[in-house]
Amino acid sequence: MRFDKSLVDLGKIPDKIGGQGGFEHMFAEFFPLWKRVNAPLYDYAIETSNGIVKIELKKQDNLQWFDSGKYHNLSAEDRSIIMMFVLHRKGSVDKIVATTLGEFIDWLLTNKANDGWNSEVIDIGNKFRKQYPRLQFKAPVTIRNMIKEAPELFDVIF
Repeated sequence: MRFDKSLVDLGKIPDKIGGQGGFEHMFAEFFPLWKRVNAPLYDYAIETSNGIVKIELKKQDNLQWFDSGKYHNLSAEDRSIIMMFVLHRKGSVDKIVATTLGEFIDWLLTNKANDGWNSEVIDIGNKFRKQYPRLQFKAPVTIRNMIKEAPELFDVIF
């Protein structure tokens, strides 16, 4: 188990989530004890008896674009960040899954190189991020398809 469900309030999943980005505030009650942060790789953090748990929250129907340059030379701590995907159909949440950032990136590098998930693209994206901090270097992931292709990578939260 990658994620302890007792750290969230499953009864507080928002009824409707829509629009583009910036929806994290809608999940404040879902993460009642968590601290909302604005870090490059994660949105929430909580201190547990096993250390600090960090979550990056992503919302989409299926297709999600990632700034791949952000994932250059991840530390062991970064690789343990929980990637939580809130999947919805027309704004209604129908599934929430979680995996670690390290497992997520490793799978993409192994299976989706032609979509830009390879070390060359990540290295170039990182170089451009340093030169042009506002530039985003995006690569696609179809999350529902990834869950079907590699269900072992994900814990089903809801």
